Amino acid sequence: MSAPATTTATSARGTGAGLRRPSAVGAFGIGATFIGTTIGAGYASGQEILQYFVSFGPVRGPIALAIATAVSCLFGSVERFHKAGPTTKLPNWLVAVLTGALAVLLSAIGFSSLIGTVYPILGYAGLVIIVLLVATFIVRHRRGELSGPHSEDRAVRASSDA
Repeated sequence: MSAPATTTATSARGTGAGLRRPSAVGAFGIGATFIGTTIGAGYASGQEILQYFVSFGPVRGPIALAIATAVSCLFGSVERFHKAGPTTKLPNWLVAVLTGALAVLLSAIGFSSLIGTVYPILGYAGLVIIVLLVATFIVRHRRGELSGPHSEDRAVRASSDA
């Protein structure tokens, strides 16, 4: 009878005591934990998720599911790269742009879904309206038109203090 197989990894540099090889069960457990924390334990079961994505139709449903999965993986990758250290660090502006773009898109989609439920004809029009409102806000903010009532006073005080 041979000795039982161990899961300890060995390498040319040493015995590797205490290191374990990744297994399929470990990868599945990590994936299940990631999905459970993303969706929320008890918030939605597989049946609710299936019903939600199937409601988009036989073509758009799987596409929406793939997009939701890709966005979830994107945020997982951004977080991993962000914590990886200075050698693989993503620029802060890229993280901010991705987060902001996702927030705007998700709010626009949510608004469109809400308006589409209440007024079915206005679903896509509502999406266009919210995108135009957000774009107008961003452009006006960048031009300084939305800087507040006393922004000139603060600018004068800052220049006189210098």
